[in-house]
Amino acid sequence: MSNNFEEVRTLTDLGLSGAQARTYLALLHVGSGTIREIAEVSNAARPDTYRAIVFLQQEGIVEKIVSLPAKYKALPVADAVGILMLKRSKENMELNERVNELIKHVEKWHSKTHNEEEQFVLVHEGDALELKFQKLVETSEQSMH
Repeated sequence: MSNNFEEVRTLTDLGLSGAQARTYLALLHVGSGTIREIAEVSNAARPDTYRAIVFLQQEGIVEKIVSLPAKYKALPVADAVGILMLKRSKENMELNERVNELIKHVEKWHSKTHNEEEQFVLVHEGDALELKFQKLVETSEQSMH
């Protein structure tokens, strides 16, 4: 099975490793299978496939079928992506809270040690430039009111 690069990339963007994404896609392809079958389809070593399956089970996107040998089944892709997106959203909210605390903490001690305003600043292109421009516009709007 040749995994579509974009499918693997999307799953890795959702928090899976490349091996985990390929394992999940292989499992979707076979429907249900043993570690050996999944490893063959994903073209991966069995130990790597086993580790990926354990992680995918912990994430709740792969289920173990009680049989000898054990078989595994992937949740439908819409359900799996929903679970991964929810996890990603929670992580982003937690990160946002930590970032806000960082900003408060740093601004508190930074304002005590740096009271001078910059008169002329060189800003590199990209996001930093856009952010600087937005702050200049906001400052201008506030001073006009």
